[in-house]
Amino acid sequence: LYSPYSSLIRAAVADASPHHHWVLFDGPVDAIWVENMNTVLDDNCMLCLPNGERIKLDAVRMRMLFEVSDLAVASPATVSRCGMVYVPSEDLGWRPFVQSWLDGLPSAHAVGRESDPLAARADGEPPASRTPSRSVSRCMSYARSATMTPMPTIDAEPYSDELEEFVMSLFERFVDPLLEHVRKHCRSAVLSCDINLVTSCARLFEAHTHPRNGLPLPKDNDPLEDHTRVALQYIFAYCAVWGIGGNVDAQSLEAFDAFARQLFDGTANFPAGAGTVFDFRLDPSRNYAFSSWQDLVPAFVYRPQAPYFSILVHTVDTVRVSVALEACLSVSRPALLSGASGVGKSAIVLDLLERLARGGGALGGGGG
Repeated sequence: LYSPYSSLIRAAVADASPHHHWVLFDGPVDAIWVENMNTVLDDNCMLCLPNGERIKLDAVRMRMLFEVSDLAVASPATVSRCGMVYVPSEDLGWRPFVQSWLDGLPSAHAVGRESDPLAARADGEPPASRTPSRSVSRCMSYARSATMTPMPTIDAEPYSDELEEFVMSLFERFVDPLLEHVRKHCRSAVLSCDINLVTSCARLFEAHTHPRNGLPLPKDNDPLEDHTRVALQYIFAYCAVWGIGGNVDAQSLEAFDAFARQLFDGTANFPAGAGTVFDFRLDPSRNYAFSSWQDLVPAFVYRPQAPYFSILVHTVDTVRVSVALEACLSVSRPALLSGASGVGKSAIVLDLLERLARGGGALGGGGG
């Protein structure tokens, strides 16, 4: 707790500007560390660290926000020091978030490559000449800038009402059945809540419909063309499959595949034959219809001068995970890869970050 937290507090205290600082804790309340917060939350506004350091907080400019699921282990002393806002997830639902996200979509899409944290370029140093530690350090700096740098707010020309209504209709039609199936018939690899899955779907949709990917979206009173409508249906199906179903475990894939195919039949048809819905990508050259990931797997070329630990033989799995990661980074959203040790999670991440640091991207590009 105290290493990153105390660093944030020190930075906020040292800032002499009149701006307010908010520190947000998002996660379960722990009985030990939350009790140590009592002196911070009362009139003393004093953070006492285990090493004996005491940091005095500015009661006027600094605020703390705890976003927790319950207060099962919080004492009355802690609860009494905080103002409480209780929002039951079953009462709020996902619709207010989606409507708010839709309202801000034009501004999010107005952020160009010049302000995109992934648009930075490396200094041109050949990859083979970099030491592993230097390469990793550079890659991590790009990852931090992509996920921790907030996107600027831009006043943008709004999208047409017809477009917003159509996108909202896709959420209304498909999200609830997918959530119900995932909760009743699938097991999740990582614990999640419904709004988390819907948020993932929305952010992926935001990334894949960005103007830099070449899909024109109607503004103001422009009509929503039929080919754009079809493309949006395929993009939404892809994002819903990955955003809502991407967290199911291996044993649940077959059941989710059958349900998703049936649900999207007639709206976004997945190719028949071998493979699940996760084995197909968006193909911008075919108006975003589905194509196989296998088409994007590059042939392996051995480079004798390359360090052994930098060698990565791409497969369908490495390509599709790389594209999903780049989509998250392009909209400043963090991503979590889950899996057993040694399956290649770190190798995939480092390979993608190396490509981004050199000014490239994932195999298959942003539209894939």
